[in-house]
Amino acid sequence: MTIATRIPAIAQPLLEELPGSRAVALDVSDLASVRAFCADWSGPVDALVANAGVMLLPTCEVNAHGWETQLSTNYLGHCALVPGLRSRRPGTPAGSSRPCAQPAAPTPGT
Repeated sequence: MTIATRIPAIAQPLLEELPGSRAVALDVSDLASVRAFCADWSGPVDALVANAGVMLLPTCEVNAHGWETQLSTNYLGHCALVPGLRSRRPGTPAGSSRPCAQPAAPTPGT
């Protein structure tokens, strides 16, 4: 299991509970971070939980690419991440909470 987070050290307690897991840096509000994460990815993507998000920021913040922070974090970053991972490995991620991912195909008998 890979835990992608802006600050990998924060995931340390979770890593201790999940042997064999790893934490890597990923800031979905930064397209350079998304591209680097995708470029470094190897292996299949069995499932993707895209739950990074911000809301009700006290001021309108703009990131280095000129995008408003809430838009870039909640939508654009995920929409770059999914096809970026897909281009590294064929197949469709099993699921995503963001509208930019294609829905997973239903499994017979579920």
